[in-house]
Amino acid sequence: MTAPLADTSITVSKRVGVLPSRPKPGCVLPMLVAAAISCRSGTPAKNRTLDSGSGDDVDASTDDTDAQPLPPPPEVTNQFEIDPLSKLDLLFVVANNPGMARKQVAVAQAMPALLRELDQLAGGAPDLHVAVVTSDMGAGTSTDRCKRAGGDRGVFVSNPSCGLMGQDRFASSAENGTTTNFQGPLEKVLGCLVQVGEMGCEAPQPLQAARAALVDNPMNQGFLRADAQLAVVFIGDRDDCSVAPDSSFFSTAAPGQEWTLRCALDGHECAGLTPKAKESFSAPLSECAAISQGNQLVSYLEVIKSLRALKANPDRHLRMAAIAGWPPGTENATYRFGKNASGAVADRPICDGPLGEGRPSLRLLATVEALGPNGKLWSVCEPELPATMRQLGEWLLVPFRHRCLSAPPADTDKTAPGLQADCKVGLKASSTAAEALLPECRQGGPRPCWTLAAEKACGAAGHSLRVEVGSSPPAAGSVLSVKCASDVSCPMLPCDPPPILIGEPCSLGTPEPRGTQATIHTDAASCMSRLCLRPAIEPGAPPTGTGPTCTALLQHRSRVRQRRDQGHRRPHRPPLHLGLHLRRPLRRRSRMLPQDVRVQGLLRSDQPRARPPLAACL
Repeated sequence: MTAPLADTSITVSKRVGVLPSRPKPGCVLPMLVAAAISCRSGTPAKNRTLDSGSGDDVDASTDDTDAQPLPPPPEVTNQFEIDPLSKLDLLFVVANNPGMARKQVAVAQAMPALLRELDQLAGGAPDLHVAVVTSDMGAGTSTDRCKRAGGDRGVFVSNPSCGLMGQDRFASSAENGTTTNFQGPLEKVLGCLVQVGEMGCEAPQPLQAARAALVDNPMNQGFLRADAQLAVVFIGDRDDCSVAPDSSFFSTAAPGQEWTLRCALDGHECAGLTPKAKESFSAPLSECAAISQGNQLVSYLEVIKSLRALKANPDRHLRMAAIAGWPPGTENATYRFGKNASGAVADRPICDGPLGEGRPSLRLLATVEALGPNGKLWSVCEPELPATMRQLGEWLLVPFRHRCLSAPPADTDKTAPGLQADCKVGLKASSTAAEALLPECRQGGPRPCWTLAAEKACGAAGHSLRVEVGSSPPAAGSVLSVKCASDVSCPMLPCDPPPILIGEPCSLGTPEPRGTQATIHTDAASCMSRLCLRPAIEPGAPPTGTGPTCTALLQHRSRVRQRRDQGHRRPHRPPLHLGLHLRRPLRRRSRMLPQDVRVQGLLRSDQPRARPPLAACL
């Protein structure tokens, strides 16, 4: 996966008129900057030049014969049930590597805050299935590092002293808590189950544990319900290091290194390159990201694909969150290696809090962010864990409280007050019934009808669907189908590699910013910052970018990945015709470019010349 650049988002406000489909050699980078400015100003990129302030202009003009119109705004479809049953299948994946005991106790003490928030749902708490699984999946074929081959194998934690009845491996609470399979308060039962100790494998595999627990595990039968929301919550202080059960990844020795450092070396990259296993290595955290497919680690995209396959409508019924190693409230941190107490090189903590430290969890971050508004991350170093658990409970209830769109709707008339959306809303009473189109709500108009409402809880999309039923409400179980033109500001491009694998093109959106500046991302910027709201192309499918530049760029990336798999750690130079060599004169000139063109990470003199940016497809 391409690493995010330092401050890679391109701030845009208006749509570019035309874009070149065949850039001239050496002109891709200036064209990127011109396109970014034209998105801000509304001026077509082919008519703009950049004034560096010193008389050195960068010409981004192209011939009209090479220009092509932008594609129309993509339509995004969502489906919602009328008055669905409030059911939630909640799986906690709790790390049991050394150093987790205090954090587990804190999670147990904060469990009442989560359950109190779930009780706030209109009509009472949802019908719950709650289970706990550890992150211990062994260490592949090696038994030197982790003694138990396969670890806990994704089997739910079952501790008779926690209050579960009989042989049950998960807690069940229905009819607002009046029908249960445990003794005592639910917060006590769950608080007991999450304290799984710290004697597990030192290389946690939470992603693989979640998949092993939920996909065809006969020991965990009865937990998943077809008509329930599925939420997976990862809790840990180290990044995921999932490998295949027959992997020999941990069998080889690495003198002078902490044996778990290989997880970072195979799963992370900074500025597009594999981190060096040296004590002095450091890089801004904003330039580091997870690699979607390492040499040995299981692809987090494949785990997402497996979990999505469990639900008929995963965009609506699957949520994933993580409480993991990440700086609380800021990304101004440094990813670095250093020596541990025994003098071996190891990845160093990215945060430190009252309960201990956390190491950078880039793979878990990439996993939850790949789900767009259905993913969320909190820092395990937050000083107030009860507040984090309360926010988690509020976030888990969003699908029950709001019919959130998966992408921001387009405003078709900016001169009129409010949002003028281009949507079609249909209602089907059953799977065999004909769909009836509903009108938009007007004063004195017919009912049922629909309207879109701004909703902060919907995250990036920012809007939810509301239906006024009138005197003849639709029957429970009826399905609403909503198709809206999405808010596109710049051209649509493929994510490379795809953040979600279900064979649909990426849509554009406004991912929830981590900083204070709300930034509209093009799909290119979304991909680079690991934030893509919608699914992307399947691996091996032809690239869907515009023009031969995108095709050549994606082919180059494929060759880079192949070379990395063959042991070549430093990517080779991109093809000359892409014009992506960051020569020193261009880097020196870039320091004088307008500051509001937010591509500084692309132009930094310490960036590797061989790193082709996906935004060059602009």
